Amino acid sequence: MYLGLFKTLQLSEMNLIPYVGPDLQGFNGSTTKPWGYVDLIVTFGEGKAMKSVRTQFMVVDCTSLYNCIIGRTTLVELYAVSSTIHLKMKYYTQDDQVATINDDIAAARRCFEAAAKNLNTVVTPKKPEPKKNPGVNAITEKGAQRGQAKRPPHC
Repeated sequence: MYLGLFKTLQLSEMNLIPYVGPDLQGFNGSTTKPWGYVDLIVTFGEGKAMKSVRTQFMVVDCTSLYNCIIGRTTLVELYAVSSTIHLKMKYYTQDDQVATINDDIAAARRCFEAAAKNLNTVVTPKKPEPKKNPGVNAITEKGAQRGQAKRPPHC
């Protein structure tokens, strides 16, 4: 879990379990000392597809486009199978049904582009308003007045 999410959840150092071990080393060679661990109950899905599992997160203070990373132990407890290429994760619900979490390809693309540019945040664009076709108001028959549609025959 990255520090931004830790603060957003309004957790404090009192919630931390001490970390004893070496510093973590990033892909770029930088090192960071984890703050500690925090145990949280994470809920996946909603409604009938909902399942909650206890998850232990390591809290680190470094920049990332992610909020947190779900590890193998959580995926095992969830009985989940994830597919990065399909942007999906399937897991068993409490009723032993298979539920699917789908990701957003546009959001994944924005995240990839931001990472390629070495940015720390991803900008979500505003949704464009739906375009209206100004030339078509109604379909009319020959001789009918503009804007009045022909009534369907009675059955």
